[in-house]
Amino acid sequence: MASIEIDDIGPITHFDYELRGHGVHVLRGKNGCGKSTIERVVQLITDGATDVRPTKRDGAKRGSAEVCGKVLRITEKQSRFDGELQIEGLENLSIADLHSPKFETVVTRDRHRIKTLCRIAGAGADITEFHYLLGGREKFEEIIPRDSMKTDDVVKMSQMVKSAIEVKGREIEQLKSNAESDALAQSTIAKWVDTAQPHDESLLQQVWLKASQDYGALQEKRRAYRAGVKAAEEAREKLKELPAGKSVAEARAELEMARDARQEAADADHQAFDAIQSLEQLLREAKLARETTKAKFDAADRAEISAQEALTAANQAVETRGALDAAIEAAGMLTETTEEEVDNAAEAVGRAKDAAALGLRIRQAIEAEQKAKTLLAKVNELRAQAERLRDAAADVQDVLTAAIGKLPNCPLKIKIDSNGDPRLITETPRSPETPFDDLSDGEKWLIVVGLAVSKNRMIVLSQGAWGELSGESQAKLHEAAMACECFVLTAKADNGELRGEPYRVESVEAAQ
Repeated sequence: MASIEIDDIGPITHFDYELRGHGVHVLRGKNGCGKSTIERVVQLITDGATDVRPTKRDGAKRGSAEVCGKVLRITEKQSRFDGELQIEGLENLSIADLHSPKFETVVTRDRHRIKTLCRIAGAGADITEFHYLLGGREKFEEIIPRDSMKTDDVVKMSQMVKSAIEVKGREIEQLKSNAESDALAQSTIAKWVDTAQPHDESLLQQVWLKASQDYGALQEKRRAYRAGVKAAEEAREKLKELPAGKSVAEARAELEMARDARQEAADADHQAFDAIQSLEQLLREAKLARETTKAKFDAADRAEISAQEALTAANQAVETRGALDAAIEAAGMLTETTEEEVDNAAEAVGRAKDAAALGLRIRQAIEAEQKAKTLLAKVNELRAQAERLRDAAADVQDVLTAAIGKLPNCPLKIKIDSNGDPRLITETPRSPETPFDDLSDGEKWLIVVGLAVSKNRMIVLSQGAWGELSGESQAKLHEAAMACECFVLTAKADNGELRGEPYRVESVEAAQ
């Protein structure tokens, strides 16, 4: 049987109360009789902490208290515990601190409450709880390195995760924006180009090359014609300047005659020499004859040389005339290239060049269209990634909600506000997302104590907290404690002596 017995502590000489049945038990009595002392003693024994440490009664040697099997002994110098507690305490957890943490800002109070609730629920700072947000551990750690999330504060971890996801989301949004700009630029390149026109680079280059070759051939033909005409004119002028001279036949005849004369002179010379040899007596005549024949021989030599020169000159004249005639004949075979033909060829080259340039623009436009399609696909992919990241950042609150949701029948949820801070909310008739900090003190106490109750647990609820609950809320709290087989010890002032009473619903109706 659970019981409370206190001797010589604070203003209490002796107090003995048996906790008959689970639910709420109320300490009653006038102000200053020791109700708060009992609450502090019970809290110290069951939870190990209290806001004011109880002391022995003045004049007593020692004080002692026994709560559910565990004994506290207090002397002047020390406090000592003996025995084993037969019920469960809150393990240094103050439900008053969960109800109204002593922090100035709402955000800080909610952070403290969430951390406390996670501790009650046994939900530590476990990064693996966030992996599902990004599709598993591997994808999660691609975005958020595990080493960057080292903390034992689950609320801080959730904010770090949310911040990291949002940073990655902004990076993806920027990549998406860049891809959209690039896609627009590529689409603009292709916008005013008719990609259905011929644009094969090899074919257009061949057309351009053929037109250029045709144009070059016409230009060369024109230059050859003009050079031939000029050469013919020069040949005609040179023909006019050539001397009349002897013909080749005449010069050849004279050469034959000179050669015959020379042969005759040679024969005569031989005869004269023979005559000189054989006839000394005819020496004078022979010498004279020889001199005569020698003169003829010299004349014949001179005639032969002159004839040879005349033949050479005649041959040269024939060759020159032949070359000039050939030049004139070749010029006569050339045809003039018209200006229209040259202009048409030049226009063909220009058209081929323009077609090649247009083909390049068309190919660039087609390439730009393909790039634009690829970029737009990338934009859609990045948009989906950004949306997933935004959803994941928003879903961080679900991880925290799931953590505190490990508490049985927890009515609280967590919502990330516009500043990225986690806020405790709950559903009320006023709103489905009423901030916990906006609840009345009574509404808060009902939730806080409801979360703390569990089988065979002792909870101390201050007199002030109990008084803040409406009669209906007190009844609900009592029912919850009974359902969980839990003890809730609280207090209420009246004019009677110090005592303990089980909570009775009918007492609420009577008081009303």
